[in-house]
Amino acid sequence: MKGILYLNDAEIATLDETRISVFKTYDEDPIRVSYSTRRLNTGKAFVELERHRVMRLHLEDGREADVIYQHACLDAEGKLAGVLRVLGDFRDGQS
Repeated sequence: MKGILYLNDAEIATLDETRISVFKTYDEDPIRVSYSTRRLNTGKAFVELERHRVMRLHLEDGREADVIYQHACLDAEGKLAGVLRVLGDFRDGQS
């Protein structure tokens, strides 16, 4: 499922693939979104430099959530891969 990251209502990243995971070992904010993409920065802001700011993730199925950029690396195919921590839970939304 594709996703789009927003910061202050501006699109800053397009995620080609996302996968949602729930970790029961975390009491607070147990939901993580793993992603991979060939093109992370679509706007003027570098996502890597905004890692401590709350961003909004909008998934193609209509769900959205507030997230914090947690981890990123390059995979074996040269794609950017990483993890976003979901603050709270997903909600139905409109972009």
